[in-house]
Amino acid sequence: MRPRCRHQRGWCSSLFLAVGYWDIFSAAAVALLDPYLGEKICAAVVFVGEPVSLAELNAHLDERGVATHARPEMLVAMAALPTTPIGKIDKKAIARQVGDVG
Repeated sequence: MRPRCRHQRGWCSSLFLAVGYWDIFSAAAVALLDPYLGEKICAAVVFVGEPVSLAELNAHLDERGVATHARPEMLVAMAALPTTPIGKIDKKAIARQVGDVG
């Protein structure tokens, strides 16, 4: 199966820069509620090998010129991304698993 990346409002384009750099099988950028900013980016990632930290991911994206507002504020390593009955990545399920009920 090919690596996949699904996005919310185009944020995932920055995650595409990380796919292939590390052993990332699939990734999704999900909007989570934030009491101050309204929402923040959560990167849900399925790693094939050793997971990386949020600091490592953001340093990699910074080196490639990705704007700060387009980088994730949270990184969650998952065994698999949940899918809907028709096979799309279920971003609402990811948000619930991360603890955001909105």
